[in-house]
Amino acid sequence: MIQSPVRIYNSNNILEKTIGIYEGCKDSIDIRLQNFLLMNANKDYPILSIDRDNIVYSSIVLSDKKIIVGPNCINSISNDSKNMLEIPLDIFCEEILFIHNLYNNTEISYDEMLINNFINEELLHKINKEITDTYINTYSNNVFHNPYDRELRILESIRNGDLNSLKQSLDEKFIGQYGVMAKDKIRSYKNVAICHICLSSRAAIDGGISSEVSFSICDNFVRKLEDTNKIEHIQSIEREAQFYFAQMVYNEKNNEHIDNKNYLINQCKEIIIKNINKKIVVKDIAKKLYTNSEYLSRVFSKQEGITIKDYIQREKITFSKNMLIYYEYSFGEIAQYFSFYSQSHYIKIFKKWTGTTPKKFRDEYGIKNK
Repeated sequence: MIQSPVRIYNSNNILEKTIGIYEGCKDSIDIRLQNFLLMNANKDYPILSIDRDNIVYSSIVLSDKKIIVGPNCINSISNDSKNMLEIPLDIFCEEILFIHNLYNNTEISYDEMLINNFINEELLHKINKEITDTYINTYSNNVFHNPYDRELRILESIRNGDLNSLKQSLDEKFIGQYGVMAKDKIRSYKNVAICHICLSSRAAIDGGISSEVSFSICDNFVRKLEDTNKIEHIQSIEREAQFYFAQMVYNEKNNEHIDNKNYLINQCKEIIIKNINKKIVVKDIAKKLYTNSEYLSRVFSKQEGITIKDYIQREKITFSKNMLIYYEYSFGEIAQYFSFYSQSHYIKIFKKWTGTTPKKFRDEYGIKNK
């Protein structure tokens, strides 16, 4: 169902009907934009228009009619969008594609829709020319990229949780330099670091770290990069991320007796991590994995050397440690957030897995908010 304002036109591009204009939002569209959308509307793919304020329109051909859908805001950044429905671009396009494919007997995908709208011969020509210029500059000046085999050694070290090998790989001297990924020097350093952090997160997943955990860590390190404009800080954050992922894999492989080849167990752990702040019941996990809870419990315990219940407790406590270190939430609030029965239950389980109380842990490791 289309949630957005809709304008219906006849074959002569005459407006016949308007649907879904919200109160406070005028039924108006720039005449040049309207003409663009109507003149370019076709049965092959929907037309998209996105302006600098992230306001989006689309036009679709339906038999002898044409419709314009919008305005919608895909990311509110201006006052002009305050009376518009805010909706992610992919959701907006899914609505458009459903109607377009249904009426025109096509199977256009979201990616194809974007490519058809925003990639043209002129852009491709420009990209190819710039690639050629880069080749010429590289070979004329003998300035080559960093060696690929070094990158492989770094990723393999992270994948294996081998901290010594990672340090040796990072310390290697090499002929060449990292690519220039932006015109601005600082932006280029950030982009290179982002690539390396993302690759490291994938290597950690290969090494047995939950994808949800690895993605979240990656997101946080990348956001931290954006807070600085000093090259030495950017490079330090990048290195810290690489060692962080390697350390996690090391802990997973050496301290927790985990065999990451078991698909069922990996899926079980993934469900636990994604629901770590909720009450997690083994029967519910088994149901999601289309298996028997007794069988899942038996396989998990045999493979991991720990019961699912204990694993859930341990992970909740591990996550709660960060809240104790970096925030000033009360023990009751933390207990409620992670769905413990009570504050006293949380304290009991915390002591079971750490040998100390939340208060003593916070007193020793907590970072006071200034």
